[in-house]
Amino acid sequence: MQQKHKIIFEYMGGTVTAYKTQAEIAVMLKYPDLKLISVNDSGVCYRSKKRKERGRKMDKRKKLLMDVMLEHSRQINQLLEMGANTTDRKKFNQYTAITRKITESLNNIHKMESELGTCNFEIMKMKLKPCISLLESTKAEIERLQK
Repeated sequence: MQQKHKIIFEYMGGTVTAYKTQAEIAVMLKYPDLKLISVNDSGVCYRSKKRKERGRKMDKRKKLLMDVMLEHSRQINQLLEMGANTTDRKKFNQYTAITRKITESLNNIHKMESELGTCNFEIMKMKLKPCISLLESTKAEIERLQK
């Protein structure tokens, strides 16, 4: 009996976990609407070690970009909530100014997104450095305004 591998794949917008043999996995990979996510919980199954390392680097890049985008969203939501709960015009204008800075930074990331996908992790970190430092400064401003 052949060994069955735990696989996770996307199908029709959902995530599916199944146990399949290598032959069954090979047949499944021929379907264009299936996207393999992982095999045996060890990440995507690559044939060579070099390709596996490249896959890990890609994951680090995607994670960095996702973390930066999520922090943008979190801060914008926090500022919108603070603005909705205030009646002080001066504070509201301060919240609006910070929100504009963050949305401008987010728009810059969207403009750079295609070139960010092709560069390595270190270059990506350098390109995102201004956005990350802006997020840190706006986070400090938000904390200062909350007090």
